[in-house]
Amino acid sequence: MDQIQRSNAEKGIVVISLKNQLPHDDYWLLKRQPSLADFICPGAVELAVVTDQLTRICKRYHVQIIDELLGGSAAFNGVFKDTKSVPAVLLHLCTTILIPNDGKPNFHFMRMFCSLNAEPLPTDFLATLESLNNSLHSRFANLSTASTTAVIS
Repeated sequence: MDQIQRSNAEKGIVVISLKNQLPHDDYWLLKRQPSLADFICPGAVELAVVTDQLTRICKRYHVQIIDELLGGSAAFNGVFKDTKSVPAVLLHLCTTILIPNDGKPNFHFMRMFCSLNAEPLPTDFLATLESLNNSLHSRFANLSTASTTAVIS
């Protein structure tokens, strides 16, 4: 948040990576057969299943931070009072999953954002977050909105 305060941005959002908190081994189902030269894939990992699991991790994190650590919405929002930061934390999750296709492993880099916020985000800021999400998935994102400038720390 200090980085946002020192910046020239009108508004910003705090971003935290949860990469080191994810159970990567649950998604990376690639094993080497001792007698074979190739890797084998013991089972398919469905993209929807991993997305659901990552969403549950975000929901757990939401409860742990806002309710258990800070004691509720008012305390969470108080952290952002008198700052240029939007009262939210953008959680970044990324992992690699293996999706078998015709008996051969296909690697898929999975990335997603979840927002940790106690109240709905302003509409203009949601548009900026949508652009950030699109760029995360290699889709065109126009980040030059006139009303909002995003700073990622």
